[in-house]
Amino acid sequence: FERPKRFQVKRAMSMHPWEAGTDEAVDATVRFDPDVAWWAARHLGVEGPGDGPLQVELQVANRDAFVGWVLGFGPDAEVLGPDDLRQQVLARIEAAVRAA
Repeated sequence: FERPKRFQVKRAMSMHPWEAGTDEAVDATVRFDPDVAWWAARHLGVEGPGDGPLQVELQVANRDAFVGWVLGFGPDAEVLGPDDLRQQVLARIEAAVRAA
């Protein structure tokens, strides 16, 4: 194993899985329904929305990790953009339905 030159353990450990990747980074917009908004806010370290929905922008460099994380919220989270990332989420759902 050879450590990458710019690798910093402190930074890597504080990153979310979807931030640490080699995919071309994109800014994703996600909307969380009020039922899970408090949990998403806590997990992301952002100000909670009170009783309403939460909408956030997240930088995504590992699309597969991001899609898996978003799907963990079930129907209470929706990727609003970019469209190609939204389509990846839908494709994963459709594949799961076909496999069931």
